[in-house]
Amino acid sequence: MANTKITKKSTNQDINNDIAEMLKQLAQRVEQLESENAYLKSNNNSNNTIKKDDPSRLITIIHMDDLIPGLSTVIRGDFEWNFCQMGDRQRIRLGELEKIMAAPDYRYKKNFIRGILIFGKDDQDMYEYNSISPVKSMDIDTFKNIGKLSSDKLGELYVAVSNLHKELILRHWLIQCKDNPIKDYVDLSKLNILNSLSGGKMQHIISDIGNITIKV
Repeated sequence: MANTKITKKSTNQDINNDIAEMLKQLAQRVEQLESENAYLKSNNNSNNTIKKDDPSRLITIIHMDDLIPGLSTVIRGDFEWNFCQMGDRQRIRLGELEKIMAAPDYRYKKNFIRGILIFGKDDQDMYEYNSISPVKSMDIDTFKNIGKLSSDKLGELYVAVSNLHKELILRHWLIQCKDNPIKDYVDLSKLNILNSLSGGKMQHIISDIGNITIKV
């Protein structure tokens, strides 16, 4: 690729564009929060139970994947919502959710179909409402403490979860072995179980285990 000289004027323009985009996102987020606060205040002052199909009903969305910094799961309607870490939560009005689900080619709905995004415990009716079958998800606390599981429990968990979370477990384990090699992860019995159940996807880590310095 040929080198391109960037002038001071174009650099300033890029900075101005970045600032404008940040301000736009901030304004959208403020509008979202104001809408949520108005909704909550209205329902706290009302003796009536919100209808399940009320467009202003707030639906809790939970992220069930864990991405490296800089990457995110994005869904867009009139606003934009970004999810990165396992357990990230956003509250979305039902009216907005319907627009998201109606996006062409299942662009955003497929995140719910695969289990990358799930509905909160008080919004489980949204699966039937959107004609989606719930996916077997890993508990968030289990994921956060997965390194402390015994070999047997780790194997049972891997077999029980969805393909998405099988991939997540393997990806998480590989990252930990490389970037945070504590003994909970650099454990040959656990690595052998994951390697066997995944069809050999951990073999290169097992082969290199002698070169890994375990953190104390």
